Amino acid sequence: MVHLRRTFGLAFGAMLALQGVGHAHNKYRELSSGVPLVDYWEGNRAWADGTRAVLADSHHVLASGDFFYKFHLDVPSLVTVTVSTVTIPQPPPYTDIPATADPAFTLYGGLMTLMGHDDVSYDPLYPFNDDYTAQAASRTDAAPPGHVYTPHDGYRDTLNYSTTGGNYTPATDGGDSSLDGFAIHPYEGQFDALGDWSMANAYAVIGTPTIPSQCPIADCPDGNPVGDWTTIYYVTHKNDHMGLGGIPDTTPEVLTSMPLDPGDYTIIVGGGCPDCSDNGFVGGQVQLDVTPTTLTSDLLTGKTLVLKTKTGAPEKSSFKVQSADPAATLGAGGGSADDPTTAGATLRVHSLNGGFDDTYSLPASGWIAASKKGVVTGYKYKDKALVNGPISAATITLGKGIKVQGKGSGLGHTLAVDPTPVTLTLATGTHRYCLRFGGLNKWKANSKAGSITVKNAAAPGVCAP
Repeated sequence: MVHLRRTFGLAFGAMLALQGVGHAHNKYRELSSGVPLVDYWEGNRAWADGTRAVLADSHHVLASGDFFYKFHLDVPSLVTVTVSTVTIPQPPPYTDIPATADPAFTLYGGLMTLMGHDDVSYDPLYPFNDDYTAQAASRTDAAPPGHVYTPHDGYRDTLNYSTTGGNYTPATDGGDSSLDGFAIHPYEGQFDALGDWSMANAYAVIGTPTIPSQCPIADCPDGNPVGDWTTIYYVTHKNDHMGLGGIPDTTPEVLTSMPLDPGDYTIIVGGGCPDCSDNGFVGGQVQLDVTPTTLTSDLLTGKTLVLKTKTGAPEKSSFKVQSADPAATLGAGGGSADDPTTAGATLRVHSLNGGFDDTYSLPASGWIAASKKGVVTGYKYKDKALVNGPISAATITLGKGIKVQGKGSGLGHTLAVDPTPVTLTLATGTHRYCLRFGGLNKWKANSKAGSITVKNAAAPGVCAP
């Protein structure tokens, strides 16, 4: 079931018409299963702005009263989120808030810090070194050395702005030498609609940005359990009906029966029409519906991910992933609904940056159980002839994790650009093994071939679908 805390409502009428969107600091409204929450947002492109490489101002995706949305799950559940447009009546002489919202939203794992906002001193958009004469790398969102920045990879390149156009040089400054070294397209905010992102509040302390929180009781009356700086982790988004030509598409956006693990979640809503106006108020409604399920997940550290391609020779594409995590389980164990020798398995390999999202079938006929003293300790899959698809071998081992290999033209990954982060989900019955590879990697792409190797990946903050 969904764990019900306090449910926040809205007072409408004249107060609603007068208060506007406060554009201050983040707070939360809590969603309760089956209870629609009516709200309004500013303009019809605030969420769409967060899909750009320069990101977006987080203030613009705060609903009336400066709120994001949250919910908590006590048990594994199937979650449906529906965001639709509605008219919000206002008493005379005020004008009704119209049902013209072009809804879009992102679901994240975790909670953002309370009272957070863009560009606080702890986490500035454009940090400078101590003498304030040159740009510096973000102290919170810089990638590991050697990482190739790509949009929505969870990092901000505030030193070189390589993902947003780079810095001006004498050849690109149009004769204005004062621009040299400054960003051509600087970040407009920290809101990322398609990736992990973080935010701090004004109370974050260098060296101890999390717990205990310094947020005073007046600003955080219920405490601030995530501390004064935190990251929320992208799960998925919905903008299937995107307005074009400045005309919003008011079709509801629905995320249906998303399997989620126990924990806290954030939903950020806004206008999904990239060329619509960012002015005026639009009315909408958010509804959460939760059904408990038997789904369970292992969030695993990743040892190695290797992807390879060759132009004109798709049969030479290859794939390999391996984890090495003593926390790995076998779900409910041998003979259960999670046993791949009867349930089979599927592997999803997804990269937003790389533009691929592939699911491969590993049917039950290819699996055998491994055991020791009569107790199942893992499973092995073999399909050397690739009869069932491009996955040639796989193992699941108790206390170690998973290993999967594939090859051939049936693989769907591309490597024209650095695809990280790459998420992988191996599902057996109602159990999932979840990995996420980003950060430091070795990526190579040219006219003939491409490859990427990523090692020592941390466990994901939340399991991708």
